[in-house]
Amino acid sequence: MEQPTKGFGTLIILAVLATTVLVMELGLHRQAAEEKTALESQHSAQEAQLAEATKLRQQANAIAQGTAQLAEAGDPNARAIIDYLRSQGVAVNPQPAK
Repeated sequence: MEQPTKGFGTLIILAVLATTVLVMELGLHRQAAEEKTALESQHSAQEAQLAEATKLRQQANAIAQGTAQLAEAGDPNARAIIDYLRSQGVAVNPQPAK
């Protein structure tokens, strides 16, 4: 009569183990889904910031190119600005990029 009890105990242990693994997997899946949602949200927020940064870069390039053109035309103030920018390691091309 002892034999059936041992089999039943093993079955309970396996059932508890299987349930534990299932619960762990469900928890990991839920955590991964939450992280995915958070990453998608951050990506969306960064897209707007990237668009704004690109716009500002284009505006700064247009100002720098205009200043470089004025410096080439002989404007002393523009020449001083271009010289300062070059001393700071900023290369300014008076021609727009193609």
